[in-house]
Amino acid sequence: MTFFIAFTLGLLLSIVLLWFDFRKEQAGVKSRLEKMTSMMSQTAGHALVTGNKSLAQGITDGLVEAGIVKKVILVNDKNEVLAESEARSTEAGYFIILIQKMYTGEMSFRFPLIYGKNWHYAGYAEIQPNIRNISEDFASHAGTVFISTFLVTAVLSLLYAVSFHLTLVRQIQKIAEKLAGADPSSQSIYSINISERHAKDELGVLTESLNILFARYHDNLLKVSRTEELRAAKEAADTANRAKSEFLANISHEIRTPMNIILGFAEILSRDINEPEHANLLNTIKDSGETLMKLINDLLDLSKIESGRIDINPVPLNICAVVDETVNIFSETVKRKGLKLILDTGGCSRQILFDGIRLRQILFNLVGNAVKFTDSGFIKISCREEAAEGNLRSVTITVEDSGMGIEQSQLEAVFENFAQQQGQDHARYGGTGLGLAITKKLTEAMNGTVSVSSIKGRGSLFTVKFGNIRICDQPRPEKTDSGAVHFEPARILIADDSPHNRFLIRLLLKEHPFTFIEAENGQEAFAKASEHMPDIVLLDMKMPGTDGYAAAKMLKGSSATAHIPIIAVSADVLSDRMEEAFACGCAAYVKKPIISSELTDALKVFIKHRVKQPEKRHEHAPGAGITPEQREIIRTELHARWQQISRRFVISDMESFAALALALAEKENIKELKNWAEKLAKDAKEFDIDSLTGTIDNFTGFI
Repeated sequence: MTFFIAFTLGLLLSIVLLWFDFRKEQAGVKSRLEKMTSMMSQTAGHALVTGNKSLAQGITDGLVEAGIVKKVILVNDKNEVLAESEARSTEAGYFIILIQKMYTGEMSFRFPLIYGKNWHYAGYAEIQPNIRNISEDFASHAGTVFISTFLVTAVLSLLYAVSFHLTLVRQIQKIAEKLAGADPSSQSIYSINISERHAKDELGVLTESLNILFARYHDNLLKVSRTEELRAAKEAADTANRAKSEFLANISHEIRTPMNIILGFAEILSRDINEPEHANLLNTIKDSGETLMKLINDLLDLSKIESGRIDINPVPLNICAVVDETVNIFSETVKRKGLKLILDTGGCSRQILFDGIRLRQILFNLVGNAVKFTDSGFIKISCREEAAEGNLRSVTITVEDSGMGIEQSQLEAVFENFAQQQGQDHARYGGTGLGLAITKKLTEAMNGTVSVSSIKGRGSLFTVKFGNIRICDQPRPEKTDSGAVHFEPARILIADDSPHNRFLIRLLLKEHPFTFIEAENGQEAFAKASEHMPDIVLLDMKMPGTDGYAAAKMLKGSSATAHIPIIAVSADVLSDRMEEAFACGCAAYVKKPIISSELTDALKVFIKHRVKQPEKRHEHAPGAGITPEQREIIRTELHARWQQISRRFVISDMESFAALALALAEKENIKELKNWAEKLAKDAKEFDIDSLTGTIDNFTGFI
C-alpha cells in the first residue's frame, strides 16, 4: 500500500514536469516555423507574384525533403494554390502518434508571405510541421522519466517498508511481552504506549485498536471471572442447602421414628389409664414428645422457607375462627396464670382467601410468646380489616401483652434465627429462638410485614399486616359431628423394619375388624402382597435393603398387585420425599408420629365403612319455663351488662357475668338461669370458643 501511494505520487509529479516540458517544446515548434517562413518569404513571394509554379513547387519540395515540415501549401493573393508538397507517411507507434496529435492537434499553421520593398502581400503558406523526431525524443524522455520514477519509488518504499517492519516487529514484541504477563485483575497491563512519531500512522492506529481490544478483553475476563465466582458460590450454596436439607431430613426421620413409638403408645395408654397420678405422668410424656416434635418441625420449616420451597395455599377462611382456635390451645395456661385475655376480632368478620395453616402457625408463635413471657396482666388479640381496591382488603392482626418486654436495642434481633433476648432465663422459658424468625419469613412469604414495639418491663406489641387479601363470598361449611367409624372386615399388609412400629399400628387399629400381615422390608412386602392379596398396604418408605419407594414401584409394576392401594407411612416429611412417594404409586401419605385420627381418615378412603352419628340431645330453649316476673328481673339486672360483654367478648368478662347471673338465679330461685350461668362459666373456663359463642347468644331467651 505504501509503495503504491509513493509510486502514484512520483508518477503524478513526473507527468506534471513532462507536461510543462511538452508545452515549452510545442511553443518552440511554432516559433521555428515562423522564422523559417520569414527567411523564404522573398523567394516564395516572388514565385507567387510571378506565378512561377516550378519555383513554388521547388520551394515546397525542398521544405518537405528537408524533413522540417510534413506538408506545405503555397497560396497566392487570389487564393489559388500554386504549389503543394507532403511527406510520405511511415509507420509509427500509437504512443508517437498520440504525442504528435498532442503537439499539433492535427492543425496547420498559416503564415502570410510579403514580397518587395513595399511589403506587398503575395499570399500565404500553410504549413503542417513534421514533429516525428521531436515526438520520438519526447517519448524516449517520458519513458526514461517513468522508469526512473518507478525505480526511485521502489527503492524508497523498500527502505520505508524495512524501517516500518522493524518498528512493527519491535512493537509486536512489546505487545507479546505484555500479553505474556497479562493479569486480568490489572487494568494497566492492557495499555500499550507508542512514540509520537508513529501516533498517527498505521502503527499508531493498530496500537490504539489493540488497546481498545485489550480493554474489552479485560472487561470480558473480569465478567467471566465474576461469573465463574458467582457460579461456584451458587453451586457451593446449593450443595450446602442440599446437605442441610438432607441432614435435617435424616435427623427428622431418626427422631420421628422413636417418637412415633413414644407418642403412639402414650395415646393408646391414655385410653385405658384413669388413675389421676398415672394420667399426669402420661401427659408429661406426651407433652415432652410434642415439644421435641415442635422443635423438629420448626427446623424443617425454617429450612424450607430459606430454600424457597414453602407452599402457600389460599383457601376460604374466617380469621375470627383461626384466632379462636389458637386461643383455645393456650386456654389452660392462661387460666393457670390468671391472665386476662381480651379478644377484639369484630373487625374481621368477612371470609377471605388465605393460607389458614400458615396463619395458624404465625398466631401460634405470637400468642405462645405472649403467654410464655407474661406472668400477670393481660393478653389482647385484635384484628381489623380495611377496604382496598375492588374486592380486596388489607388485614392487620396485633398481639399485645403486659409481659417482660424487650430492650429497644434488641427489637430487630428478635426476628433472627436462634435469637433470644439477652438476659433471658433459658432454664425458665426454654425455646430455640426460631419462632419469631419463622413468623417473619412466613409473613413475608405471604406478602406481609411483621413489626414489634416494646417497653422493657411493660410489655410488647406485635403487628402483622397483609395487603391485597381477596374477599371470599363462599358460604362457610357447617361443622358436623364426626361419629364413630365402623370399618368392614379387611386385610392390611404392614411393611416396616421396626417391629415396634408394626405393633403400634396394630394397637391403633385393634378396635376394627382387620386382619394384619407383616413384612420387614420391601422385597418381603412385595412377596406377601402377591401371595395374600391384601386390601391395602401400609408401607414404610425408609427400610434397609429394598426400601418403600422401590417396593411401591414393584407393587404397581406387577399386574397382580397394581390394584392394591398403598398408603405411605413415613417419618420423612419434606415435600420432595412426599412427591417422590406419590410418583412411585402411593395413594396417600401418613406422617410419623402417627396420629390415630389421621390414619383412620386415610383408611376411610379405601376401605368400606360407616359412620355412626352421635345421638342429638333435644334441649329446651333457654328461658322457656320462666315467669314474666322473673324475665323482668333478669332484663333489669343483667340485660345492659350482657350487651357490653357480647360486643367485647372478653373471657374474664364472661366469667364475671356468669358469676353475676348465677348469684341472681340463686337469689330469685330461677333454675333455668342457674343452669345457663353454670354452662357459661364452664365454657369460659375451658376456653371453648365455639360453645361459648352459642351460650352467650342463648341469653336472648331470658329477655
